[in-house]
Amino acid sequence: MNDINPFAQQHADFRQGVRDLCSTFDSSYWQQLEESSGDPEAFVQALTEAGWLAALIPEEFGGSGVGLTEASVILEEINGRIAPAILRGH
Repeated sequence: MNDINPFAQQHADFRQGVRDLCSTFDSSYWQQLEESSGDPEAFVQALTEAGWLAALIPEEFGGSGVGLTEASVILEEINGRIAPAILRGH
């Protein structure tokens, strides 16, 4: 059964990488932004430096050049880490 999705491990690596980055931004970071109506500049910068925001940009233009599935996995993990952190403050 493990051979059904040959990309499962690749997606697991994507998920873990995004989780690791998101874990450096705790709930107090998100709560402070929520209270001040601020923008998550440090978070966006970290995503950019790690290459996660350039997922759909072709490699010849400086991006990662991954597919829509991988980009969806990245966004899914970001949402899954940020939303609970924000909600913990309410």
